[in-house]
Amino acid sequence: MDYRRVLFQLEPLSPALARKFWGLRSLWDAPFALALGLKVSLLSDLNVELEIPLTRLNRSESGLMRPSVLVAAGEWASRLLWRRHLVPQAGEQGESLILESMQCRFLKPVSAGVKVRAQLEEREREPMLRKIRSGSEAEHELPVIFFDENDQQIASFTGVWRIRPEGPKVLHEGRNS
Repeated sequence: MDYRRVLFQLEPLSPALARKFWGLRSLWDAPFALALGLKVSLLSDLNVELEIPLTRLNRSESGLMRPSVLVAAGEWASRLLWRRHLVPQAGEQGESLILESMQCRFLKPVSAGVKVRAQLEEREREPMLRKIRSGSEAEHELPVIFFDENDQQIASFTGVWRIRPEGPKVLHEGRNS
C-alpha cells in the first residue's frame, strides 16, 4: 500500500500525528533534508511551512546561511506541497513532478534560523488536478517565501513545475509493465 494513502486516512483522525509522519517520510525520500535540519512545521492541502536552523553545516565562512540551503528548502517545500495531491489512484502509476526552472531572489543576508512558506491557491489547484487526472500535462508556477525570526521576508524562490501523468510503461512486443 502506498504510504501517502495511509497518511491521508490518518490525517482526519490525528492531524498532528499525520504531519509528523509526513515530515519523517519526507526525510526518508530526501536525506539532504535531514542533513540541512529541515523540519516540517505545517503541511496541509494548501500550505506548507518548513523551519531551517542555522547550523554549522548551513553556515558559510562568514557565519551567514548559505544561499544553496535556501534554494534546496524552496524546492523541497514546493515538492512536499504538490506531492500531497499526486497520490496514485487505484490501478494508476501516479504522476511525475519535474522542476523545469527556478528563480531565487535574496533580499538580505541570513544570520539566524528561517521559516519557509508556500501556498497553493485552491482556485489554481483544482483545474490543474482535473487536467492531470484527465491525462494531460500541466505546468504551474509556485512561489515560496522565506522569513527571518522577525517575520520579515528575506528571500523568495519561484519554481515552474511540470506535472506529467505516468501511465503503464509499454515494453517490447506491446506488453505493459
